[in-house]
Amino acid sequence: MQLAHGATPIIETMHAYLHDDTGVAAVADLFSVMNTNEELFYEYQPVPDIALLFSAQSMIGDHEYLAHYQGAFQALTHDHQQFSVILDEDLTIEKLSRYNVIFLSQAVCLSDTQLKAIEAFVRQGGGLVATGKTSLCDSNDVERDNFGLAELFGADHRGMADPEWLHAYGPRVYDRITGSGEVIERPAAGRLIAHDYTFAFGPAHHAEGVEYSMPQIVCRGSETTVVAEAVWVDEDPAWTARSFMPPYSLRAAGPSATAQTYGDGRVIYMAHSVDRLYGARGFADVRHLINSAVDWVSPRANRALRVQGPTGLLCNLTELDGARALHLINYTGNINEGAIYKVDWVPPLMDVPVTLEQPKDRKLQSASLLTSGATVPWQEAGDSVLLSLSIPDGYECLLLNYE
Repeated sequence: MQLAHGATPIIETMHAYLHDDTGVAAVADLFSVMNTNEELFYEYQPVPDIALLFSAQSMIGDHEYLAHYQGAFQALTHDHQQFSVILDEDLTIEKLSRYNVIFLSQAVCLSDTQLKAIEAFVRQGGGLVATGKTSLCDSNDVERDNFGLAELFGADHRGMADPEWLHAYGPRVYDRITGSGEVIERPAAGRLIAHDYTFAFGPAHHAEGVEYSMPQIVCRGSETTVVAEAVWVDEDPAWTARSFMPPYSLRAAGPSATAQTYGDGRVIYMAHSVDRLYGARGFADVRHLINSAVDWVSPRANRALRVQGPTGLLCNLTELDGARALHLINYTGNINEGAIYKVDWVPPLMDVPVTLEQPKDRKLQSASLLTSGATVPWQEAGDSVLLSLSIPDGYECLLLNYE
């Protein structure tokens, strides 16, 4: 999958104190496929749909940027979204225009020039999802008085949330999903998502080095829709005399996520660090929230790729000239795999439904599997094609030719 994303894989050596060659065969297979299909891995490029920013600028200050970025990467990957990683220097209208959606995960440090490119992208019909303190500082980590993208967010910054909300015995602050499902389809309205800092029990766990960094926001006007609100627990002080779990009520503390149309585009801003939370905890509701936001802001009803499979199925659609290749990694084995604790069997995935948008003015002519050469049947559905794939081992690649 690293190769399919245009990266160079790093092969981890076996543990120094173990006589272990279990990975040798897999590495040999990997390099054999690379050697035989060099063009497929080194010349094909990801089909542009979603652009996830990796912002070196935002790593300047103490913003815990990497944890947010990694969480966003995992959430998009586990939902089988078709995305590419872009860099700070790619934030120009010329380069952004290739994509349908930009995802800014805690992209705190952005220059005025970059802000103008993002604004133009959305105004011309692109989608934007942003989280946390995105655009709160310039490219040199100098804090602004307000979000640089406040007009797009439909919300103004009003300082950081009060850490006194924290409580010594577990979750106290939540996001509560609001609305009728028109913007956020999943999770359903009324669902509660515990904030990442307050999830563990006890003050010792709260001090894991995680800063409570949720911005407090106010909506700018009636055109802004609140899609989630921060709530906290009002507890009965006498609860300890009765049971471990206290009776409680929820008190609203203001908006935590907003949505609005801006120009011809759409924007969702989430103040809570949902990306970091997903990377740390892997909650399904958080993954659904992030990807519902991506789906709503996307200007295209037909997405480049849709796959209905488990989170352990990793996908990337690449293209070169008139051909495309869908790489699929079956990583549904031991999620705790490490240098010592290894996967030695991967359960096969059978009949996984796949929907592929056809390139503009072209039709699919053939579909076959790289590993076996077997032809894959498909059926057309409007501007898309529908097919099903089985991945009996760790890797498969679907080769697609268009005319």
